Amino acid sequence: MAAQQQFSYGVWSLIFSMLEPFDKRSNEENLIMENIKSWTCCRSRSRSIHDGLKYGITRLDLSGCVSLPRKKMVARAINQIVNANSVTSNGVMIKTYERCSWNDEALINSSDLLRMELERQDKICELLVKYLIENFACLTELNLNGLHRLRQDQLESISFNELKSLSISHCRNVKQLNLDKFGKLERISIHVSQIELRINLLEQIANKENENSERIPELVVDDEGGYEVIIRNWLSQATIPIHIYIDYSYRTIDLERVCERSRDVSMIKLIFAGKALENERYLVDYSITKGTTLHYVKP
Repeated sequence: MAAQQQFSYGVWSLIFSMLEPFDKRSNEENLIMENIKSWTCCRSRSRSIHDGLKYGITRLDLSGCVSLPRKKMVARAINQIVNANSVTSNGVMIKTYERCSWNDEALINSSDLLRMELERQDKICELLVKYLIENFACLTELNLNGLHRLRQDQLESISFNELKSLSISHCRNVKQLNLDKFGKLERISIHVSQIELRINLLEQIANKENENSERIPELVVDDEGGYEVIIRNWLSQATIPIHIYIDYSYRTIDLERVCERSRDVSMIKLIFAGKALENERYLVDYSITKGTTLHYVKP
């Protein structure tokens, strides 16, 4: 069975790794379709291979579909759009009062190379929705890290009954996720920059805890590129501090909402250097960086 698992992983890695931006001067797209057709024919000839792979594979890592340079290219483009009006000093961001919002249309229009990468990811996501459930019936671990173009509806359509671990770090178009569609999920991993999804998942987890639900998934936040801040109770220094990882895209209100759902506190107001922070201001505007200690009060 171990050999079958490794074989299936290798085949799928090969298929998806070939989904590079199509060079119009070559027959690259035809080559991809020929390889997929050959693999399909191989499985259809042998029922034992088909069933062994479909029902024997429990772990699938498709993060290799998006290489590290490609992930960095998308992240860099988003940062350039978002921080177009920011002020920097010696390479360090010091002011983001007029921070811009990003969307995929802006990314597509920013460069031909980026447009081709997003189109390539669209094809991968279409294949996932079309074939993943059909070909792998018993997955317990699924890694889709880096698929920026993956949408909420696509992800929820490939929910597996036995899935226990899901990694969707840098899947920035997944803003919300209905955990009830993943009934046996024990662990979900996202990136610190996925603020909306982080808050959405924390809210659902808090509701499950209040309902004493039997299954409460653990939320794991990848802090790469982020930094830790410490939150203390303004009136009681004896209270255990909250250690939270954030990045430069967090506003005051984002951190407040994460704090409220990370600890059993509600309706808090953050204070730094003796002053209450404005909800819509970015934390970096207040020079809040790694290791900074903030305080909270209940207004």
